[in-house]
Amino acid sequence: MNRLMKTICLLIGVLCTVIACSRTQLTIRTDPTGASIKLYSKSGLIHEGASDIVDYNFDDLNQQQVFGDNTSGTLGLAIDKKGYRPFFGIKNVVKGEQNHTDIIKLEALNTDIQLDVDPPGAKAILYESLQAAEAGSHTNGVVPIPLGESFSGDYTPQYVMDNFPDFARKYKSQIKFDFSPELTMPWGASYTENTARAELAKVKAIRVEAEDYVPKVEEFSIRPGQSIVKSYRLKKMNTVLKILGDSEGIEIEDTMPAPAVNFGYMGKTPLVRQFSFQEAMRETEFRNSRAMKLKLRAYKAGYVDQKIDVTIPWGEETTVKVSLKPRSNQITFQSDPDGVHVYVVRKKTEERYIKEDNKWEKTEIKVYKHLGATPFTYTDDPDDPLEHNDEIVFKKPGYDEASDNFALGISSYHKVLRPEKVKER
Repeated sequence: MNRLMKTICLLIGVLCTVIACSRTQLTIRTDPTGASIKLYSKSGLIHEGASDIVDYNFDDLNQQQVFGDNTSGTLGLAIDKKGYRPFFGIKNVVKGEQNHTDIIKLEALNTDIQLDVDPPGAKAILYESLQAAEAGSHTNGVVPIPLGESFSGDYTPQYVMDNFPDFARKYKSQIKFDFSPELTMPWGASYTENTARAELAKVKAIRVEAEDYVPKVEEFSIRPGQSIVKSYRLKKMNTVLKILGDSEGIEIEDTMPAPAVNFGYMGKTPLVRQFSFQEAMRETEFRNSRAMKLKLRAYKAGYVDQKIDVTIPWGEETTVKVSLKPRSNQITFQSDPDGVHVYVVRKKTEERYIKEDNKWEKTEIKVYKHLGATPFTYTDDPDDPLEHNDEIVFKKPGYDEASDNFALGISSYHKVLRPEKVKER
């Protein structure tokens, strides 16, 4: 009887050993412990658990999903723990054996960035330099920011996407390392030191902007292993130009040459011109500056024109005072000797037919308008007034020709002519 019992126990032990040996096992260890672990076959999730050590025994159904008719198969691993970078990997397992992973060490997400702003919804853009941030381009000098921690297994993301569709669908945003050139605030993210060092080391400046607000630009850097918490308050874009004149009705126009932005005719004094966000940004982007620049011309009938260079910082109010000098309509011309004829030079475009080339050609010619003979007082012609820098020519037979430039505000001119040199025969 005792011999029979021993034989039965021996047979049971052998049978258990055979069953145990034929069972497929997988042991997973993580550092730190207590991570959430999910196993995926190509058909989907087959196990989910959280423990210091996961010992997983495959049942018949799972063995069929993983191995089929093969002696080995592949599993997708998704390991997650708060405060650590998710781990996504692939594990080859052999049917009927005890499979072990090396201890999977999770990387701490110890580089934390938190950005807040008023108004909400403003965009943050990170740049390689302060100069690039000042320029405000959304492409040049921009450092794209990773939106999540990337796939960290031994296989490429595409392999995971192709072979583990259910696995990939759930973790696509983390398997595929997505970047963004701009961030919508409030915004925050956490990275490992390695990611911060590899992807964020180039960041040197930040630009925070929102439509109808003055952009905020400052130096900004991200140190691996440290936290950054920033809060920004943007000022409403209210860029205003006020022009006051010593008399009403002085007309103002912008004469900024192309290709810069030109605002053209702006109105009469007293003048208040408010620039929209789009106008201010378009003008400042042309110069890569934080201020608008205008070249103004102030004019009024009977007065000498005035040219004014104006700089208006973003979101600021600038006041300009204009004082025009009365235009002299009585201009005295004198000379030594007397009897010198005075002319103003006008330029005229004339179209001439060139017979040899069989075509018409435009040529610019000088036309001399006679003003009088010295000494005399000239009354300025309102239909053809003398303008600043007009060329004035003095002529008299037997004397060298002389010239001068008319200057607005000067009402008396005197010219001394030299006798012509007698040509020797």
